[in-house]
Amino acid sequence: MTKKAPLLAISDLFRSVDLGTKHHAILRPFVEVLLWGSLGLAVAFGILAYRPAPLSNDSYQYLSVAANIRNGNGIATDLVYFDTERTHGRIPAPLTTFPPGYPAAVGLLSSFAVGYEMAARILSSVCFAGTAALLAFVLMAARVTAFVRTVVLLLFVTNVVSIEFSTAALTESMFVFIFTAAIAALLRASWDCQHPRAHLPWIIAGFILAGLSFWVR
Repeated sequence: MTKKAPLLAISDLFRSVDLGTKHHAILRPFVEVLLWGSLGLAVAFGILAYRPAPLSNDSYQYLSVAANIRNGNGIATDLVYFDTERTHGRIPAPLTTFPPGYPAAVGLLSSFAVGYEMAARILSSVCFAGTAALLAFVLMAARVTAFVRTVVLLLFVTNVVSIEFSTAALTESMFVFIFTAAIAALLRASWDCQHPRAHLPWIIAGFILAGLSFWVR
């Protein structure tokens, strides 16, 4: 009875790159990550073109804050709805209900000749695609088989809820992307036990990304 060869983890492939190994297998994880990211982007942009998610009450709040940030009014909203904002007695009122990370990113993206709403939707779409790519990376790092990876990633990119958030002016897609990136960075930190100091930048990046996610949602 022949023994089945163990699955090659993505960490082993990166070490092969470090050692200067030239083999087509080295490119496989990069190509797979790129393909899943491209598929996620195609799905999100397809939905964005034909049937984007409607704007919700929270969406209008984020867009108002994004406009105020870009116009130099700080982290403030013109839509004074919650008591915590109403107590300031002015409009625009300082935003104290939602974290400012998402509207700040929308305000920055809107400066590239796109409106606030489209900037918010594009940001969600790109984050959805980035999450698909990162999930492929994480699953390969965990030595998950190609079949199981394909099933898991197809379930993600075809999930109705995920697709809806991929075109919504809401924080969900950006939050999931940043937190998945934090997990990926911490996984990368655990690869090489022979050089402990090499872990430090990845560990710091992972914790910073995890902290940044709380500025989004």
